[in-house]
Amino acid sequence: MHVARPDRCLHHLSGRLIEIETTRSAAYDQSKSLYYGDFMNPVQCRMARAALGWGVLELAKKAGVSTQTVVRFERGEMLKQSTIFQLRATFEAAGIEFIAENGGGPGVRLSPQSTG
Repeated sequence: MHVARPDRCLHHLSGRLIEIETTRSAAYDQSKSLYYGDFMNPVQCRMARAALGWGVLELAKKAGVSTQTVVRFERGEMLKQSTIFQLRATFEAAGIEFIAENGGGPGVRLSPQSTG
């Protein structure tokens, strides 16, 4: 059983239980270039769009957010956790796999089923 600290909350993402810091200062760590642990960072968002050949407008429509939200995220501005979940889930549904930092830096790739 996992007990969360008061300054953290638990979420399921891609079948894993992850713990997220809920303090605003912990939301974005420039040194690691990650939002909320291992969800998705702005560079990964741009990379995923490029891999799929999507523009900002197409991602916004598919994710159900405004184009300004996508632009703000890709500039590194704060977004709600739920919005980042929504963007990442949209990419994953389209076949994008997110690669953890693991020393080489975070990235994305198309799943083998998507490259067909």
